[in-house]
Amino acid sequence: MRALRLLLALMGAAAAAAATIPAPSSLATCVDDVIAFARDADVAIAAAQPAPFAVRPPLFHLHVPRTAGRTLHGCLLTLAVPPSERCARAYGPGGGARAAKASGCTVLASHDDASLLPLLPAGTGVIVQIRHPLARVLSAYEFAAESAALAAAGVAAEAPKAPRSGGPRTPVAVVWPWSYLVPWVRGEMEQGGAQCETKGATVGPSQLKPLPLHTFVDSPLVADLIHNGATLQVLGATNGSRARGAARVRECVAASPAAASAAADAAEARLRRWATTGGAIGVSERLDESVGAVAAARGWSLSRGPAWPPSSLANGDKPLDVHKLGSAFRQCEGRTRDRSGRRRERAARVLGAAPLGAEGRALLPAELRARILALNAADVRLH
Repeated sequence: MRALRLLLALMGAAAAAAATIPAPSSLATCVDDVIAFARDADVAIAAAQPAPFAVRPPLFHLHVPRTAGRTLHGCLLTLAVPPSERCARAYGPGGGARAAKASGCTVLASHDDASLLPLLPAGTGVIVQIRHPLARVLSAYEFAAESAALAAAGVAAEAPKAPRSGGPRTPVAVVWPWSYLVPWVRGEMEQGGAQCETKGATVGPSQLKPLPLHTFVDSPLVADLIHNGATLQVLGATNGSRARGAARVRECVAASPAAASAAADAAEARLRRWATTGGAIGVSERLDESVGAVAAARGWSLSRGPAWPPSSLANGDKPLDVHKLGSAFRQCEGRTRDRSGRRRERAARVLGAAPLGAEGRALLPAELRARILALNAADVRLH
């Protein structure tokens, strides 16, 4: 306990002394650039071509990482429609664009940002789940550290699962943003471990040195991938964006408080529009209400079903139960939570302790907490 307190105190001191992100070459036009980008993106989305709906208007789950999106998708969206209507898994490279070209599917989920929308049929509903940025950054740190530890130990990051209608689960190593973050975190852990060993020794899983939280928080890579991630995904300005000017938006949001506010306001306006045009906006901290909002927007009854099988191999297009979509969601949510717990335990065995855990969160230094919030000013405003 004393060691943990000392480690967190050092984290706070390092965060307080950390240099700020370098300012872009010109801040003078940042607000105008962000507003123009959002306006141009709205025009591109509005220009999406209509397409005949095979069954019902399609749905795009714009999945912001570490917002309980897996639970929302796997335990509600997947079970609420027949397997034949589900789009192929789209979390790998280019998956969203490939799925956008498929015909007949009505439910698509991916980590793509809003720049995917011009490729989707006009009238596509959008679902987004938002989480408090402090909790999301800490969760991203834990997940990246766990994934890096499991990869270094050669342990499967995910327990094997039965085939599903969308195909096998996509490996973490190819899913944005983890495809960038996990190799970097693993390299930092191995480098830290090597410094504790004799020169020339091979660093094994037991010698991995946990990455300090403040190093993660202040990394330029994390600034580009995680900080203000919800705002940037909703605007279509992540580093995977198809829209011109996205890099400038990220640069301005990171360096200019006024630009961060403008970005959050533009993202909020878009969320409000989506919520009234066939989509729904949820909040991770209020998951039950979020599930209810999605069900209401799509005309699904949680109390009267139907609940469809997760795999077309299980029951074809016959519902598992015509009365229990809500109870099927609850059972799936519990299994997802248990699976995450087992994954966390495997990573903790590799590292010797959980990367952060509830105790570490409770003892987070005020300086580091303030640092995370300052680096996520747009997401704080949006949330």
